[in-house]
Amino acid sequence: MGKKRLYTAKSPLRRAKGAVVGIVAHLIAVAIFAGMVGMNLSYLLAADGETPLREGFDLPAFAPYALAYGLAAMLQIASLAAYGVLFLMWVHRTNRNAHSLAGGMDTSPGWAVGWFFVPLVSLWKPFHALDQTWRVSTEPSRWRALDTPFILRLWWGFYLASNVTGWASDVLRQERTVKGHLAAGMVAIVSAGLIIGAGVLLIRIIRTLTARQVSSLDAAAFN
Repeated sequence: MGKKRLYTAKSPLRRAKGAVVGIVAHLIAVAIFAGMVGMNLSYLLAADGETPLREGFDLPAFAPYALAYGLAAMLQIASLAAYGVLFLMWVHRTNRNAHSLAGGMDTSPGWAVGWFFVPLVSLWKPFHALDQTWRVSTEPSRWRALDTPFILRLWWGFYLASNVTGWASDVLRQERTVKGHLAAGMVAIVSAGLIIGAGVLLIRIIRTLTARQVSSLDAAAFN
């Protein structure tokens, strides 16, 4: 039986840059989509709230906005997929590096990524994994004594709120009337604002955590 191969820590800088680029691209797509939603709202505000949605969308003047709305929605989904892959690659690398810096972490690199896709536990487990990675990367020798950074809590709050409001917008959109889509659009704009806020915070988190981990890895290399 062969010996278990030891992991050699790798720089997270390249993956951090990729994640930041992915986030910026997604935030631009979200802003464009929010603008399209705003255009839709300005049109729908002029209609009777009880009008069935099909009748409103049949008006020729609305066709260009409907097309732009659809394209913006597809752009947002595509950018989310790309950003998700790049961000999770960074999560995996930094978590794995953290395991090489200190013992006692209870989330593996695979689960640091996997918890994002498990219903219910995705509400706290990914945050827990990233919190441990942050603290180990900051002070490997005494990471358990460190407090969870406020910026992580703030980001997670924005992230969860954006998901809740996004879900609420989808529910409201099921009411096939102008009034229903007005409410859905307004909530969607709030959700977009929360997504942008979460994205800005996440960029700061990625840059700060990466810098701290690189510093800890460099220090460990000389010990």
